[in-house]
Amino acid sequence: MKLSIDNTTSSVIRLWLDTDSKEIPYVSPRDQDLLKDINLFLQEKGKKLQDLTEIHVATGPGGFTSLRTSIAIAQALAFGLQIPINGQPPGTSIEALYGQEPNISKPSNK
Repeated sequence: MKLSIDNTTSSVIRLWLDTDSKEIPYVSPRDQDLLKDINLFLQEKGKKLQDLTEIHVATGPGGFTSLRTSIAIAQALAFGLQIPINGQPPGTSIEALYGQEPNISKPSNK
C-alpha cells in the first residue's frame, strides 16, 4: 500500500493511502502534527505502518518548514520500513523544490 503526503500548501495536509484520501486543515504550520495525522489516517483505514510498501512525498514548490518536515518524516519512515520513497530505494535523499531561495531569517546588519 502506498502512502502519499502533500504538505505544499499553507493551510492543508493531504494524505492518500492508494486511492483513499484525507485533508487535514490547519491554521499555522505550528499546528501541524504530521506523524499523528498519518497514524490516525492509518487507524481509520484499519492499517499499520508495516502495511506500507511505498511512500511518495510532494517535493514542492511550497513553504520551507512544511516541505522540510514532510520530506524528513517520509524519508525516516521509508528508511525505517525499508520501502521505496518517490520511486527510489530506501535511504535515498529527497530534496525539496522551494520555488525560490529559502528566506528563514533576515540578514543582520553589522
